[in-house]
This record gives sequence, C-alpha cells and structure tokens, in this order.
Amino acid sequence: MPRLDIRRISLPTPFPVGAIHTYLILGDRPTLVDTGVASEASWDALGAGLREHGLTVRDLERVVLTHGHVDHYGQAARIRDESGAEIWAHARTAPLIASYPWSMPPVIAANVDFFRRNGAPPAVAERIGEFLAGAVELQRGVQVDHVVEHGARLPVCGERHLELFEVAGHYPGHLVLYDADSRELIGGDHLLDDGTTVPFLFLKDWSEGIRPRSLVLFLQSLDHLARLEVDRVHPGHGTFELAHRAWIERIRKHHARIRGRIRHHLEKAPATVWEIARRLYRSQLEAHTFLVFSEVVGNLDLLERDGDVECSTDDDGTFRYRIVGAEHRRPRPPVLRLDREGRWLEDDEEITHPGTIELLTRALARDADGGFFVSIGSERRAVKVEDAPYVVRRVEGEGAGWLLWLGAGLVEPLDPSTLAIGAENVLYALVRDGLRARFGRAAYYQLAEHIEEDGAGGFALRMPDGTRRALTLASEPS
Repeated sequence: MPRLDIRRISLPTPFPVGAIHTYLILGDRPTLVDTGVASEASWDALGAGLREHGLTVRDLERVVLTHGHVDHYGQAARIRDESGAEIWAHARTAPLIASYPWSMPPVIAANVDFFRRNGAPPAVAERIGEFLAGAVELQRGVQVDHVVEHGARLPVCGERHLELFEVAGHYPGHLVLYDADSRELIGGDHLLDDGTTVPFLFLKDWSEGIRPRSLVLFLQSLDHLARLEVDRVHPGHGTFELAHRAWIERIRKHHARIRGRIRHHLEKAPATVWEIARRLYRSQLEAHTFLVFSEVVGNLDLLERDGDVECSTDDDGTFRYRIVGAEHRRPRPPVLRLDREGRWLEDDEEITHPGTIELLTRALARDADGGFFVSIGSERRAVKVEDAPYVVRRVEGEGAGWLLWLGAGLVEPLDPSTLAIGAENVLYALVRDGLRARFGRAAYYQLAEHIEEDGAGGFALRMPDGTRRALTLASEPS
C-alpha cells in the first residue's frame, strides 16, 4: 500500500520548544493537522508552506487538532474564517478550546496557587502566571464542528482513512492519527524524540482540589501505542528517529530513574516539589519550570500511589513529601479494580484511556481459585472485581437471537437459560467462559421490553425471530 501524501509545514512559536510541525495531508479533501499559534509570523509561514504545495489557506477543507495547547490550535479559528474548513477534535478537547481565552483567568490563578503551595518562590509562581497570560494573545477560542471519540475514522483518499486514537497524559483528549496501511503515526506532542515529552500538569479544576494524575494516565496510554505497528512517526516538534517501541521502553526507564532519584533525595529529608526540582534539574529549572514541575509531580504521584511516599501540609499550606518507612508503609491496595459499573480503576484512579480499557477487558481471566487477573505480555496483575467481570452495555437482535455488547468490542450471544435476578433486581447472564455479566440500566430496559408473561404464571423471552423462550430467572447465575 503506498504511503499517504503527508507534508510537514513548520511554523514559528515564541516558546523554548521552538517550531511546531503541522502536517498537510493531500487527498480527496486537503487536511491540516494542527495550526500553530495565532501570530502574524505563524500565519505568514503557514501561507508560504501551503504555497510550496500549490495550495492556499482557502483550499483547506479540514483541520484536525491533536490537542488544545496554544501552539497546536491557536489559529484554527482564523483558518476556518478564511477557508470554511471543518474543525475536528476530541470530545475532551472541544469544550476547553471553545472556552478560551475568557476561561483563562481562573486557570492562571490556579496555576500560581499550585506552584506556590508546592514550594516555588513567589516570583517563580508569578512568572508562571505571566507566561500563561502572555499565551492568551496567541490563541482564539474555536467551536469544534466534528467532535470525535477514540477509534474515530478520518477519510482521506477514496476508501483510505486514518484512525484517531486518544492518548492521555499530555492534554485531555490528545489524539494521534494512525494509518495502518503505511504504518505511519502523526503523534502531536505525545511522541517526541528529543526528551521533551512530558505529561503536563492540567490544573483547570485545581481550585476544586481536582488534578488528573497525568503521568499515570500517560504511562497507561503507552500500552495501547505499543500494540500498533509503526514504521514512521511524524512528531509535533523536533525529529523522531527511534523505533516507537524502543522509544516507549526508553520513556518507561527514564521515569523509573527519576523516581529512584526522588526517593534518594527524600531519604535525606522531606522536601517540596520545588526543592526536589532544584536538586534534580538545577540547570533546566529556570528555562523549563513548568516542564520540570510536571515531571517531578508526575513521578511523585506514582510513588504516592505505590505507598512509597506520602504528602503532608505545612502550617502555611505548603505541600511536603516524605518517604514512608517500611514499618509504616500502608499495604499496597489491589493493583487493579473493576467496580460494579464496569469502570476500571488503578488504586482508585479511574482508567479512562479507551485503548487501555479494551486491552484490560480482553485480557481479563479467572484463576483456579476463582480470583481474577489480567496477563499482558510477561506481566500478570490481580484484579479485584466488585460485582461481575463484565457489564452489558446494550442489547441488539440478530437473526434468531440476542447479542450482548460488553464494551471493548466484545459481543456475546445471549443464552436465555443463564438469565438470573440478583440483589436489587439486577439482571445477570453468563457470557465468556461462563463468567457473569451484569446488565447496565439501558441494556436491562432494552431486554425487558421483550420479556412477557407466558400465561402459566411464568415468563418468556421473545426472540428477534418471533419465537419465545421460557425463562426460569434463577436468583443468581448457576
């Protein structure tokens, strides 16, 4: 299969990261991936880059945004004004970029507060606020025309399409674009080969005490990326020369080393994030304060999750981390948990990346003692299942029977003889390898429409072909 015609157009930014790479996909509908900041220099460079390929801004029909950082979406609104191009973005990204820049003042205040409470000197925290305020001038809010979810498809040429995958950690709803035929990946800021790939702090809701654990989410997303066959990565900045699986392994080892260095530092004395950052990144802290903080906080999140460190609050509100001694270390909770609503959690942090959820759901199995586990590669991890290992999301008729949709692309035929009523009138059935599936509310009502009295004091299930199956509805699955 020939490669797609993907052309790089690099645009200037005022940030230390340097130029951003946007990508022009030439096909049935000229498509631009990412836009650059909203500045005249960036606009002129975009026009010049398009002219090199025989196009103008007015010829663009679609703009796909990998994520909502200013250098990736900043001039999307101006491009649409000029061309009428459709704007595509993930459902998590769309409301965020629609609200900029008027939503920025509380976000700026939240960032200043976070840096102060994590030990940064007031002048440094204020400088972070000034940096974010300056970025307001480089973006313009935009309404997304085509909101997508993980696994959406972008038609590019005839029946050829790109798959859009959500990868968490750098920004909510970050997308990568994947061509399975040519094994190419447009990676945005999720895959960068120059060491700048850092799961960013996202502090929009910090005033309410809510902060995503970005590095935890980022490392989860790498499981999905590792399953893809990739020969070439188109990065958002710099170059990308490594094989992507070698890059994933390098990233994992890098963060493991950082956690080791943080532990070594904390073994001497409790410390704030700022004190740890000064010790580990003294030469980079001045120019890359936000990046350094993001990396240190992310690895502290992992150490705290694993029970190796704990965070306390000083009298003045400053957060301080300390090592948890072996004699005081809390027992590690189950590595993975599947709650009664079918949500996957890792130490009470919900796993939201669709690719990771699919991987875990498909790998779920039961051991000889009746417990549950997932086995991925050489790693086996216990799973605490609160109710049933599967949740029926919807019910559809096909031929003479009913199909149960379990999520993660799993579809199982319903065996009516296994239907059972549990506590609180919850409906269950047996599915894969005789494991229980709990009917969600929507699926319950979908099936209940086809359950009717049989005239003899019992019940029957009406099948899609019009036949009826007697139901026993035991008190629990056998």
